[in-house]
Amino acid sequence: MAFDYPGEKLKNYKSNLETQTHVLVVRVENKLYKSSFDKFKSAQN
Repeated sequence: MAFDYPGEKLKNYKSNLETQTHVLVVRVENKLYKSSFDKFKSAQN
């Protein structure tokens, strides 16, 4: 694509940002879930 509209660039940038944010949120949630699950498991023993 030789001819880029500024709007297209902005849209791509925005979707990239959203993807990165989503990945970050998922990672954090996984960490929190894992640590709470480990606590739960150790409490069961």
